[in-house]
Amino acid sequence: MTGTPDAMTADPFNLDDGQRRRAARVVASKAHDAADCGLLLAVLGLSPADGLPAVDVPAQATEPTHLLGRRPHTAQPRRR
Repeated sequence: MTGTPDAMTADPFNLDDGQRRRAARVVASKAHDAADCGLLLAVLGLSPADGLPAVDVPAQATEPTHLLGRRPHTAQPRRR
């Protein structure tokens, strides 16, 4: 056998978040419908949430904009 001792003792079914995300997306792209997708994900030990990208919320995003020295965004058009 070749490989490092860690590779031989590691659990081959322990996937990192990126691998789970890609696997769930491949399953979703090949499924016939939502029920088929759910069944396939369950059989593989995945959940629909595994296919969603991780969302990193910056600490500043939780602060009100007036505290950051910026005006809040308005949906009004600019006047010339």
